[in-house]
Amino acid sequence: MLSEEDNLCEAPEKTIILTEGSTDKEILEATLEALHPELSIYYSFLDFHTLNVPGGTSALVNTLKTFISAGVRNRVIAVFDNDTAANDALRALEKAYLPKNIKVIELPHLDIARDYPTIGPQGTVNLDINGLACSIELYFGRDVLTDKHGNLTPIQWTGYNQGLKQYQGEVINKASLQEKYMAIVKGCIENSEINPDHDWAPMKSIFREVFNAFT
Repeated sequence: MLSEEDNLCEAPEKTIILTEGSTDKEILEATLEALHPELSIYYSFLDFHTLNVPGGTSALVNTLKTFISAGVRNRVIAVFDNDTAANDALRALEKAYLPKNIKVIELPHLDIARDYPTIGPQGTVNLDINGLACSIELYFGRDVLTDKHGNLTPIQWTGYNQGLKQYQGEVINKASLQEKYMAIVKGCIENSEINPDHDWAPMKSIFREVFNAFT
């Protein structure tokens, strides 16, 4: 039974989402608004621009350590890419104590990434790039990743991680892929409806991880 002391207008305590950079933040924040506008009030994303917060996997690990040291009481979810750089950075957290209110997740493995075109010294070769080169752009959907000729935008191998003994890759034409995807997302927000022709499955898989992080 409600009483006069019950504050029904009090804002809900938000779960803080930490990402590797400002681009990831903007993409996930807009996608959440498009797919689950009713849930967006329960999540807050770290603002990189206000205080010029650095980006990158190592910076995300340091931010997470700062939150732990400061005793932040909100629920916190740190979202890392599904690639070599993230796997390397996460080694710094292997022995760290994570409070119950802090969760670390990686972008989920992708079916499309199991047989994906890559460019290296031996030319174009299809490989499983899960754990090697799956940044947020690989979750934009097959329609965004496919060019006008019907080919998937390939991964360019950029370096070798000696500690993990595996390569790091990056999808080419990142900026154009981001622009193409964000145009779809913004259209959904403006029209208050989901574009049924777009492949939302990869992004939905990310938010399943986010929503179930504390389950």
